[in-house]
Amino acid sequence: MRPERQLWILLGLVLASRLALLATSPFEVDSVLLTRGVLDFDPTQMRPHPPGYAGLVFLAKALPLDANLALRLIAAFSALPLVYATWHIARRLDGDALLAAGLVAASPVVWMYGLFENAYAAGAAGAACTAWAALVSRERQDTRSAVILGLTLGITGALRPSLLVFLGPLAVYGAGRRTHLAVAGSLLPTLLWIGASALASGGLGTYLAAVFEQFTWIREGNPDGWRLHQLHHIAVYAAQGAAGAVLLLPWLRRVPQWRLLALWAGLPLAFHLFIYVAKAGYLVAYLPVVAILASLSQAPRALRIAAPVLSAAFFLLAQPIDVDLDRTPKLGFGEKTWEERIASEVSFLSTASLARVRTQDQVNEAYAELVASQVLDGRTTLIWSDRWDGAICGHLVQGIDVVDPRVPRLEVPVEGRRFLVLAWEGPQGFTHVESAEGYGVWVRDITLDDLPMRIGDIELRPVY
Repeated sequence: MRPERQLWILLGLVLASRLALLATSPFEVDSVLLTRGVLDFDPTQMRPHPPGYAGLVFLAKALPLDANLALRLIAAFSALPLVYATWHIARRLDGDALLAAGLVAASPVVWMYGLFENAYAAGAAGAACTAWAALVSRERQDTRSAVILGLTLGITGALRPSLLVFLGPLAVYGAGRRTHLAVAGSLLPTLLWIGASALASGGLGTYLAAVFEQFTWIREGNPDGWRLHQLHHIAVYAAQGAAGAVLLLPWLRRVPQWRLLALWAGLPLAFHLFIYVAKAGYLVAYLPVVAILASLSQAPRALRIAAPVLSAAFFLLAQPIDVDLDRTPKLGFGEKTWEERIASEVSFLSTASLARVRTQDQVNEAYAELVASQVLDGRTTLIWSDRWDGAICGHLVQGIDVVDPRVPRLEVPVEGRRFLVLAWEGPQGFTHVESAEGYGVWVRDITLDDLPMRIGDIELRPVY
């Protein structure tokens, strides 16, 4: 069978495997923020969080679909250019192109991020296309290739702005003496998404201030021992993403165009190692490098067949702990027994799985149903201790006001108000209402006779 036909069959299987398994609710807090951005774009109001992903938001807006479904479909279809570009790069480097494409398609992290609302899938597709354009431009060194490279980089930046910085050195390497043409090619999409973001934010200065504040928050959010924390997380995310491909790497003997591959992965990997990484999706933009390296190896045929099968099995079969019902993963390392430490680590490794996506759908439905049952329409305030709990309930439940627990004070009207608190331990005087699935919410009707009082750090005061 011709290689091109094999590729098209693989692409068909990839798309079917995404569409058949799409999530039914937002998977994480950024999924909610992205959806809010499609409905009403303003990065300064965390719709979505800065820098805003304007290209992705407006692409979703252009689809005549529900915002959540539009974003999920974009994530699913993003796997196609990602796999397609990986195939072409591996082929140009004389690797096993079908193997490289199959490893990317079957990667548990790539597969998972093709099922729900996120910016990583589209960004990864853009990154792979940029790397392909850089390889072509490097080989041809002509005007057309350099401009296409710049345009591809600019579009990728519109989908996920950090990649404009991370892939900049790769684009310069690919364009060579025609770097100025690549820069020119990137200007139009870059100016468009920056302009759209600034306009929605109320001005360029306001927008840039919000971006700076977001980065400052990231740095301040590092826990004690953050460097060890980063190394631990990125090691697990890399293992999840590479999965079966690691079986082939010991047979790697040569790496053509190693500078291009190093520039593709080097800067984002350094950022994730030494500055910030929060989820496996951060690595999707350069996971194809691992697949391409594996395709260049001289591993036995049996292992080359087993590698993508193992990756797919990992995604389809792994079973993580439900962290919403089991507190063990949230305990400090020193608080766990050795059995709990091993269980938590295995569970962490298993979080890039279909079971994790389905569990989150079930959790979202259970939480939303429980919270909705306690709502007095128009007179209910929800206070969260975990940002994700507040985001998902605010997105799925009607008739509630969601309050950030960091606000210093809150005014309660004379007719009183019902307060719901999502936390492991509830405030004094609250009643714990629990669902059949084991999820809980703390509930209390607060009147003027109860005031003033505090809920956590929030002071409640009457307003007449």
